[in-house]
Amino acid sequence: MTNAPKRPLGHSNSLTGEPMPHADLPAPSSARQALHFIHISDTHIGPTKEDRFLDVPAYSRLRAIVDAINRLQVPVDFVIHTGDVVTDADNPASDEASTRLAHSLLKNLRHTLYVVNGNHDEIQYIDQYFGRGGCSPLGDDKKTRGYHFAHGNDRCIVLDARGPKQLDPAGLLSEAQLDALDELLTTTEEMITIFLHYPPVALDSTWVDRLLLIQNGGLLHERLTACASRVRGVFFGHVHRGMQVLRDGILYCSVASTACQFDAWPNSDEVVVDRPPIPFFNYVTLGQRGTIVKQHWAPVGAAP
Repeated sequence: MTNAPKRPLGHSNSLTGEPMPHADLPAPSSARQALHFIHISDTHIGPTKEDRFLDVPAYSRLRAIVDAINRLQVPVDFVIHTGDVVTDADNPASDEASTRLAHSLLKNLRHTLYVVNGNHDEIQYIDQYFGRGGCSPLGDDKKTRGYHFAHGNDRCIVLDARGPKQLDPAGLLSEAQLDALDELLTTTEEMITIFLHYPPVALDSTWVDRLLLIQNGGLLHERLTACASRVRGVFFGHVHRGMQVLRDGILYCSVASTACQFDAWPNSDEVVVDRPPIPFFNYVTLGQRGTIVKQHWAPVGAAP
């Protein structure tokens, strides 16, 4: 158990479900059996600690998040990063340096880390520095980085929706990956949790819905609604904003970026960065009482 935090973490809100039991009270059996994970995304690390993403010092923001997670005194089964570990995938030399630097910081986490590749990441470098933790591949498509792993009676599935370069920043799920998902969903009776980088459903924001969605996200939704009673949730990043959509009984939930957040109002027609930038992470509980998502921020001092 780590020492108590030297300074408090910001606690913004909670999503569906009942409050977690107070730490001084005995936890009911359902809470003890719950699965807890930390969700982070869109760290956008550059090749040096001084590199800035949209004029934001991404490295120091991520360092604050790592420190905050390591100070937590609550159950954490794993940490999931839903992509855009680095800031650019167009320059192989800088992309490898960026991935290496991100790994040098994220390896300090005191919990198992799983990584989803985003549109700014290169599979070869994500695999080289982060690996897949001995997880099972999702199908045999070597061009995608889908995999899955089990925690108790929960099956966690990572999907790779990075499509052809001409579609960027939109996503696309390959037919082979969808076929592999079909087989997995029909051969297991476990509870299902999905992780991916791109949003599969519309988010009521003009620019987000025009540019960032999975183009065939409806095919994923159809598959999940067929087994909706077993789906815990679909967790994603990419949009730099915490959002929740409940559609046909399926919870879709994004996490805000550790670097900076984007406007996503219904009439937002272009990317606008929130100021000041605040780094966020989500603490997620999957239990018998439902799925509970709590958004937290980490203090970063007076730096811009």
